Amino acid sequence: MYACIYASGDRAATAAWREVASAAHRHLYDHFDSAPGVLLGNTLHFLVRYSIGIIKFDLITQALSVVDLPYTLRCQDSALITTDEGGIGLATMDSKYKLYLWSSEAAGSIRDAGFVLTRVIDLEKLLPAAALRASPHVTCFADGARVVFMWTFDGLYSIGMKTEQIRRVPGCYAFDVVPYSSFYIPGRQQWELPRLQVTTDQPTKG
Repeated sequence: MYACIYASGDRAATAAWREVASAAHRHLYDHFDSAPGVLLGNTLHFLVRYSIGIIKFDLITQALSVVDLPYTLRCQDSALITTDEGGIGLATMDSKYKLYLWSSEAAGSIRDAGFVLTRVIDLEKLLPAAALRASPHVTCFADGARVVFMWTFDGLYSIGMKTEQIRRVPGCYAFDVVPYSSFYIPGRQQWELPRLQVTTDQPTKG
């Protein structure tokens, strides 16, 4: 696996790619999950598809490494999250409409892939009946808004990590989404959006 930083700069003349970092991983048939990565401190974290492991890329040292996850946490319906304690966590789903929130035992460290279950959310009590006609799927996590997005039969829903408030994203039925709350154009000020936005890689309905 390879990773590389592109520094755009304020001018095209200053834009440049840095050196390529690489790391070996025995699961060569796997690849990144389609969900966006999670930034914790100076390290980006990406989930290997089916939660086989977590890929870590240090933006300062440009070191690339892989941490294997325990077999009990390996499932298709999962997403990386950040915890209130400042660590890395996981949101996983099961077939009984329950959302499980896991936290790394040591805040900011997942070297030993130690995770503990911190909360279980019963979605059957929160989602409308139309959304439960098929099993919901965890798609991604928006760190700034502290919400997890879920694909359901009724469309895309978000659930707040603290309030457990459920909201439906109007007109969006996509599975793969990239949430963002602000964006930056080099040479200009940072533009803050009035509310969380969602981009998709496929047309929406409605």
